[in-house]
Amino acid sequence: MSATKEAFQVFRDTYPPKQLDLSLLRSRDELLEVPAEQGLELWQDGPLVGDRAARASETPRLIDAQALEGRRLWAVRTSDVVSAEEHCVFASQLALNVIKHSNLTGGRDAHSAGEMLQVSSDTIVLNGSSRRYGPRSEAEMDAVAVAFCRSGYNVWSMGWDTDAGRPAPFVGKTPVQVAP
Repeated sequence: MSATKEAFQVFRDTYPPKQLDLSLLRSRDELLEVPAEQGLELWQDGPLVGDRAARASETPRLIDAQALEGRRLWAVRTSDVVSAEEHCVFASQLALNVIKHSNLTGGRDAHSAGEMLQVSSDTIVLNGSSRRYGPRSEAEMDAVAVAFCRSGYNVWSMGWDTDAGRPAPFVGKTPVQVAP
């Protein structure tokens, strides 16, 4: 079993899938699934799989507007993990010109979702910002970040905003490195 499948199965076994709340949709095209040829990518084992050494990486700088231009949405679906650029080719066909997490799932259930920035080939920064499938607790946010880490990447998480009771967004906070 791949590191990605194993890491996210542990997550799925603990955190049940969420159904899409159709009242959150602004347009029916938010139910259209992004095709692979237009930007959908399956999450694969990263370059650090099997590396048991400390995975120290440089602290990502504070996230600014320029960094957000490359933002990707991710979703832990019931059998895989996918991501796509928010402004992928498929997005240009949509009413809002950006994809939503429901475009990663085709409106089907998902265990969790959020946003990600690729810092390098082995390092990502992520949050759980998704009105549709976002983590429901700090423990869930931490667990999904660990799953990404165990899939072979250096992971920096924006964590949980305890005052707001939801995942912290990219702006206004320094990410914390996740340990596998």
